[in-house]
Amino acid sequence: MSTSVLFEHGTVISFDDETQDLRILYDTSVLVIADRIAAIFDSSSGSPVTVPSDAQKVSAANKIISPGFIDTHRHGWQTAYRTIAANTTLAEYFKHYSQFSQAAKVFTPEDIYYVHLAGIYDYLNARVTSALDHCHGTFSPEASAASLKASIESGIRMWWCYGFIDYNDAQVADFHAIHRSEDLATSNLVQMGMAYDGWMSASSAEAQSVIQLAK
Repeated sequence: MSTSVLFEHGTVISFDDETQDLRILYDTSVLVIADRIAAIFDSSSGSPVTVPSDAQKVSAANKIISPGFIDTHRHGWQTAYRTIAANTTLAEYFKHYSQFSQAAKVFTPEDIYYVHLAGIYDYLNARVTSALDHCHGTFSPEASAASLKASIESGIRMWWCYGFIDYNDAQVADFHAIHRSEDLATSNLVQMGMAYDGWMSASSAEAQSVIQLAK
């Protein structure tokens, strides 16, 4: 296949920086060269940049072209709870479904891998192409590794943020081990981050330790 694609006569969902709102462009073409959008232009006029002679032309008539969406807050391992906790209060959520619940303790590393992978495929299907996972399914080093493996193997672009369930020496050691892992080092789509919920309850010493770890 050609490395260039020209999508012609589509309806493009764009964004207007001036109004900070969506901008719908009708009968519009999108030129993609290699892995970059090179031009978006009215199909009735010429392209502002040269269209490569070998560009594949694809009709987008009666179709919508939109950017890949970014999901800024996910908990991949909780995909298993999908649809069963919609009417719970926050207090009930923490008791029954959170990383602190008794239910969470039955998840094996294999469970973590498959539910996290299923969750990623679900939002890839919804046109989410980039996501940040606030990963507090870090019940053990094996569980952490399984979550990261699912993220890397899925093909999504992700900021995989290690969630500290309890900020202790064991989790800090796990964080360092994953940060040094070969799988992470060789991935060009998954980046590592930190997720920490203890700011309101942590001691000053713990908060400073978290800040130093981040640095």
